[in-house]
Amino acid sequence: MIKTNTIFAGWKYLLTLVLLVGAHIAQANTVIYEDASLVSGNDETHIGYLNKSVNLNQAGTYQATLSDFDFPSSFDMLGLTVTSSTEKMGQIWNSGSFNFNADAGKYFLGLVYKTDETLNVGMYGIKLSYLDHPGANAVPLPSALWLMLTGMMAIAGYRRKMS
Repeated sequence: MIKTNTIFAGWKYLLTLVLLVGAHIAQANTVIYEDASLVSGNDETHIGYLNKSVNLNQAGTYQATLSDFDFPSSFDMLGLTVTSSTEKMGQIWNSGSFNFNADAGKYFLGLVYKTDETLNVGMYGIKLSYLDHPGANAVPLPSALWLMLTGMMAIAGYRRKMS
């Protein structure tokens, strides 16, 4: 005789797996720009800067990520700013990320850094990703949960009838 609790325990793990896989698919992103570089600062001030223009082909939500790889040493200062021709979309200091909404068009990535005075070298990483995916429609959770519960109750009823 199979206990109903055993059936529901198995379904609990399956439901968790379905939710995790669904969340991963819904949050998938496309990398628009990525760079990892070893740089040195000015000999006197140890400060440097870089500018890069990036064309965004579609409107939507984007994520900018900045990383200090601490190689060969960490930066004394590291900052990334994303701007359009008229406004600042967001800014990060040290390491981290931020999301911003943007229309299609040209945007600018501005990086400023100050290297360690002893080594005067550091390594950073920049990644710009597109987060929205119109082609990947997620199943509404309330409907999916309702159908899953109905199916679980039907299986439990069938098992009970069989025993």
